Amino acid sequence: MNNTPSSLLEQLQADGISATLDGDGDISFTQYGLSYLLCLDPADAHFSGLMLPRVWQVTSPAQVSQALAVINDINSRLKLVKGIMDKGQVSFIIELWLPDPLSWRDCLARARDTLVHAVHLFVDAMENEPEGLQSPAGNNTHQV
Repeated sequence: MNNTPSSLLEQLQADGISATLDGDGDISFTQYGLSYLLCLDPADAHFSGLMLPRVWQVTSPAQVSQALAVINDINSRLKLVKGIMDKGQVSFIIELWLPDPLSWRDCLARARDTLVHAVHLFVDAMENEPEGLQSPAGNNTHQV
């Protein structure tokens, strides 16, 4: 079996996941109302990541500090999860070294569930703090 991103795309589609391949070789798909990005590196076929991009928008300097503190806490508590903030957009990613891209079929559900758990922790912490975020961002907000 071919181990290219298009082969992984075909396998995901065969598993009933509506997915598309972009020009960079990354695969985007939506499951349970959340939009994911499976980031594949053509220069390193063994390294890739599953991302839940733009789950929250930070809208003030005070919220930046709070969001970074919450992200840091989640990063220290959850295996493999990395929360990141870029230009006020909060995203979560799980990066893995795998034998080949098709190996995502074996761990996609667990990685997806772990990302959703991280987002739930983030949203809960932000909404229950006095400086909680007021402005969600992107397609993934308030759907988890």
